[in-house]
Amino acid sequence: MENALNKKMGEELKQDKASLLVVDDEKGIRDIFSRILTEEGYQVETAEDGYQAMRAFKKRPFDLVLADIKMPGMDGIKLLEEIKKINSETEVLIITGYSSVESAAQAVGLGASAYILKPTDINNLSLDIESALIKQRLRKENNLLMERLQRVNKKNASILEDLKGSYKELKATEAKLIQSAKLAAIGTLAAGVAHELSNPLTIIAGRTELLLMDEEKDPESRNNLMVTMQQVDRAEKIVQNLLSFSRRCEQHLRPIEANPLLQETIDLLEYQLSHNRIRVTRKFEPELPKMLGDGNQLQQAFVNIITNACQSMRKGGILTVATRKTMGKNDIHPLSRSADLTFFPKVSQNKRRISNNGVSLQIDFSDTGCGIASKNLSKAFEPFFTTKPSGTGLGLSITHDIVKAHNGIIGVASKRGKGTTFSLIFPTWNGNPG
Repeated sequence: MENALNKKMGEELKQDKASLLVVDDEKGIRDIFSRILTEEGYQVETAEDGYQAMRAFKKRPFDLVLADIKMPGMDGIKLLEEIKKINSETEVLIITGYSSVESAAQAVGLGASAYILKPTDINNLSLDIESALIKQRLRKENNLLMERLQRVNKKNASILEDLKGSYKELKATEAKLIQSAKLAAIGTLAAGVAHELSNPLTIIAGRTELLLMDEEKDPESRNNLMVTMQQVDRAEKIVQNLLSFSRRCEQHLRPIEANPLLQETIDLLEYQLSHNRIRVTRKFEPELPKMLGDGNQLQQAFVNIITNACQSMRKGGILTVATRKTMGKNDIHPLSRSADLTFFPKVSQNKRRISNNGVSLQIDFSDTGCGIASKNLSKAFEPFFTTKPSGTGLGLSITHDIVKAHNGIIGVASKRGKGTTFSLIFPTWNGNPG
């Protein structure tokens, strides 16, 4: 039924002659796209660069802009930013033959509907355009519905609370649509990045290691080679983070003892912790109930949080890892009560999921780092949000998804200049296989 509805809406869009602006510095590509899309029933105009596109856009609104990323003068990313300033409702599709992690993340972050790699399959491009326009129409209809609801609010105060609830649900649905679009765009990119970068990175790492084995290298050359190896490692981690973010791996659930898994994770990061002059304090409650989980995924979540703590304690510090059994809904995240700021994503909606017979398992990671600014606290788990110059903004987002997949919740409490606590609460295992 959903496919039939989308097909019907796609046909209506073409009958209404949605307006498209094709921006590419290659005349041949502009002409091909213009001819094919015109034949499909769209109103199409073209521009050879970003400046010409902006002049056309200021004269009349376009429903959708298809822009090349590499153009002289104003590139596709800058054009996307300028278009969104004028009309945030306009859908923008970025197309490029020179893909990169940074440009994809930047484009999606600025609101691009899709990030398309050249050479372009015209059928897939048509589907991307149709999908973006359908999403635009749904969003406009949603906005009209919200305006009507607001008018009803003014006329009938007695149903105000019900209308507020409807508004929140609609906004949540819109947020899910936006997030799904981001995931789809990054998923497509990640597959291409992994294929295109993995082999070259392996070759660079191997050749660099061979050069480092030459004991006759002077100190400056060896230092340059070490820097090269560090940057290769960083690139590999970025690729792996993107793959982890875009892929949803099958869980292999089994009864897990939290304390041994945490100790194993700390041992795994022992060099990184000691190198950063970070002392680990363990406060493991003995005889904890087991939880049902995927050990590899949970360890990835723990590694992400500990790595985040290391990055916040540049001059060294103390990392406290604590476990405890919680009894009932009112017994969770006690460490956060001493902090100025606390943000638990949808705690009220998830409390019912985190206990089994009134018992839950809580894991706290507390550091003595710089803390998180109040304006950034609520964004901590958003994809691509980072305050670090070299960060991808995916670590905590991946951690949030892992915790959520285990029917748990994650929260953060922070005091600027004093430190941060991440609290993870999971349901305990009731003895059933899954």
